[in-house]
Amino acid sequence: MSTPAADPELLAAACRFAAEAGALTLEWFRSNELDLEHKGDGTPVTAADKAAEARLRRLIGEFAPEDTILGEEEGHSPGSGERRWIIDPIDGTKAFTRGVPLYSTLVAVEDQHGPAVGIIELPALGQRVFAGRGLGCTVVDFHGERPARVSDTSAIGDAPAVHQRIRILESRAGAGGALLRRPAAHLGRRVRLRAGGHR
Repeated sequence: MSTPAADPELLAAACRFAAEAGALTLEWFRSNELDLEHKGDGTPVTAADKAAEARLRRLIGEFAPEDTILGEEEGHSPGSGERRWIIDPIDGTKAFTRGVPLYSTLVAVEDQHGPAVGIIELPALGQRVFAGRGLGCTVVDFHGERPARVSDTSAIGDAPAVHQRIRILESRAGAGGALLRRPAAHLGRRVRLRAGGHR
């Protein structure tokens, strides 16, 4: 028996909730009045984190009061249903507090069959990526809405980001620089090693 697809209404609701909580974080983004605290583990937390999670919990509670919620700031709230929401109102709080727009609001739901839906909301960039089991994955940004797909590039040395880095390094080295004599495969190898956590 195949695993059933996620409920499209559940995915739509999760997207709405992530968008609303993400929009709320923008009220504090790059604000001079952002108070920063530190949790017991040393990680930062702000009023924006707390307010966005409270908003998510309220929205989820109104939509599915029987569901369990596991949140970054308020922990575990058990429910009687088979679904569990996993929420992180601001993933990348350090970036958020420094005015870097690369933070996100994360919302996921799992059910008795496993992961059902997941949303990455990038409020300061106006972007969203969302997926549902059996429903595909979609990207929404200034280009509109389109299906997400993996890259067609099979070798890291051929990736656009790698080529851009090579051009930057070559321009810094100058026409006779040593970097011009290094093959692209060598730089690709360096990228692979660093991606794997090695130097």
